[in-house]
Amino acid sequence: TLTERGRQMATDMGIFMYGQELNPDVCVFSPAIRAKETKELVLQVYQNKDDFDFEKLVQYEEPKINECWELDPFVDVINLFPEAKCILIVGHNPAIGVLAGMISKSMENFTPGSFIAVEYSAEISRGTICNTENCKILLQDRAFYF
Repeated sequence: TLTERGRQMATDMGIFMYGQELNPDVCVFSPAIRAKETKELVLQVYQNKDDFDFEKLVQYEEPKINECWELDPFVDVINLFPEAKCILIVGHNPAIGVLAGMISKSMENFTPGSFIAVEYSAEISRGTICNTENCKILLQDRAFYF
């Protein structure tokens, strides 16, 4: 389960995302306990906002993003929801950090408390999910543990 610090970071992330007007249409999460706890805490922020229609938010559990080491599950999940304007993917998986590092062209680690917000301008595939010509980084923040 999440530590007390992890729970606070998840809540803070929800507050920050809401403040940046990153309003998810879809939340995809892995079945990992930590991912589910993180998702609940982030979305709890949105649930309490009058200007966000929480009832329309699609929540989708996807086991393939739990322990994968490939990018295909992320491509598949994003392509499942072609009409979504904002998809929140929550997982405690090293592949998510690798994907974030590839998109941001960063050699630094994206640890589980980190996030990256990306906007794609074209349909994505396995070959283009990290293509910076088709995506723009909106926000990124790395969590560092001491």
